Amino acid sequence: MIISYSAFMRRFLAQNALALSGIVLCLAGCGKSEIKSYDVPKEELDGLLTASRTPEQAMPQINWVKPEDWESLPLTAFRKANFQYSPEDSQASVNISIASLPGEAGRLLPTANKWRAQLNLKPVSRSDLQRSLARSRIADLNMSILDIQSESSSEPNLRTLGVFFRYRTQPWQIKMTGDSQLVEDQIGAFYALLQNISFTSLKANDQENETLDTIPNIVFDAPEAWNPQPNSSYRLASYSIEKEGHPAADFSITAFQGESADLMLNVNRWRRQLGLNEWTSGQINRRSLKIDSEELKFVLFDLKPETDLEKENTSQRILAAIMQEQNASWFFKIKGDPFLVETQRNRFTELLKSVRFESE
Repeated sequence: MIISYSAFMRRFLAQNALALSGIVLCLAGCGKSEIKSYDVPKEELDGLLTASRTPEQAMPQINWVKPEDWESLPLTAFRKANFQYSPEDSQASVNISIASLPGEAGRLLPTANKWRAQLNLKPVSRSDLQRSLARSRIADLNMSILDIQSESSSEPNLRTLGVFFRYRTQPWQIKMTGDSQLVEDQIGAFYALLQNISFTSLKANDQENETLDTIPNIVFDAPEAWNPQPNSSYRLASYSIEKEGHPAADFSITAFQGESADLMLNVNRWRRQLGLNEWTSGQINRRSLKIDSEELKFVLFDLKPETDLEKENTSQRILAAIMQEQNASWFFKIKGDPFLVETQRNRFTELLKSVRFESE
């Protein structure tokens, strides 16, 4: 079965461009670069969010595109955007906010520890915070990313995903917090929100609009035994993989504009989904597998329980590949029963090798 999803990508990108008409749609990572994880220097931690608040009339106007499923909530003095996501079939919810805070309230370490206290976690030191931060350039902004989760035994299980950056001298925070599983489900929408951040002081770039019309088709050969499933707002492809005696596994393809995939952030996010300890950058480099298909290159990770203790606590496995091509980051992933995922490993690899881009 050959699948083409060019229309989805073009519609997703075009909608963002139209919604930001008159301002630049900042694209993360316009050129290819080595994916790195590194510590934030102490002076950056001190100064990341310490700038004094600019008078309202002098503040640059921040702009974004609200994900369709998010509900707008009333604003506060410092919140420039306030959203909530709550599925119809669930009482759980997540809250998303965009804020610019003055003085001590805008500093990174106090903010991180305030968020940790909200999840009943102990405060961390500056050095511990530095080690837990990830850095990524998104929407032409240097963003620091903090991911905090409550203790696994706590009820309800909560999670906060926060992003810090400065535009000129103005500090900004974008935060998603609430039910841990819903936060995980909304990471795609949250990332899309980050990609669409822009400011009115920037000028429109006509070249970006031209790029939207030249995205080629992505085509791949799906195994016939896989069952197609309805796609969501951010899934280009969804399949159910079934085998008698085992729970069905889930296969998905997602993509986001800009070659900005943070390898460590994504791998450790997937490991947390499985209840596994996070890997260091050295472990990620050693455990990655490179797969080349003509001109396309993938980085493959097999995330599974390995120790006896992990096997007792974890009943799932993730096989995931990341590709950066055509000014986009592409994610291919199978998640499911460890044995079932193992039986699909060759098919997964063959699917990756079949991926190509074709002109319409």
